[in-house]
Amino acid sequence: MVFTNVYEMITPPHVIKKSWFVDYFDGLQAKLYWNFTNIIGSGSSIIETGIDAGLRIQTGATDDNESGINFSDIRHYSQTGCVPHIVSDRDTGTRSRGGFSENVDMTNSFAFVENDPDDTFYQIVSDDGTTETTTDTSIVDDILVHRHKLELTSANIQLTMDGILESTKTTNRPDQPQQPFYAVKARAAGSHVGHIRYYEAYNT
Repeated sequence: MVFTNVYEMITPPHVIKKSWFVDYFDGLQAKLYWNFTNIIGSGSSIIETGIDAGLRIQTGATDDNESGINFSDIRHYSQTGCVPHIVSDRDTGTRSRGGFSENVDMTNSFAFVENDPDDTFYQIVSDDGTTETTTDTSIVDDILVHRHKLELTSANIQLTMDGILESTKTTNRPDQPQQPFYAVKARAAGSHVGHIRYYEAYNT
């Protein structure tokens, strides 16, 4: 049997998809529901040519410059029952973050997977509107392509990487409706790059 996306692989056909979307980041430009945001500095984004190249997001040329994509503060997703699947990678010297957030600059109420060369392991990072905390996985930060699945529930946040459950976080979970996002930040001088190749999200 051939499946067109992750949702169909893991969900019975009689289950209704709620606020569900799939994006392979193909074509000539990013879909119009994505909003490109320069959080710090002046970066850029472009759909790259090539097989499974995806959307290239490049930071400005200064350390700590950060750029990303989001839903312009349109928050379709329940903080106590939603799932994003993300396929992405980054270059050396780049921090990448992908998941859900209340606002476009990820400063309040969020849950995402972080791949940061300044740390040792991939992490779940979340904020309940007051306090941000992190939980490590067993996967060392790298520049390889990975598939991340975050599942936000009323009890915890679970992170599955490449089909393996890696970590469960119970503290400081988001307290507001969420929007999808993916962002990259320069951790060294010069412009730095992350690629997002797939984003799928739905409410559970």
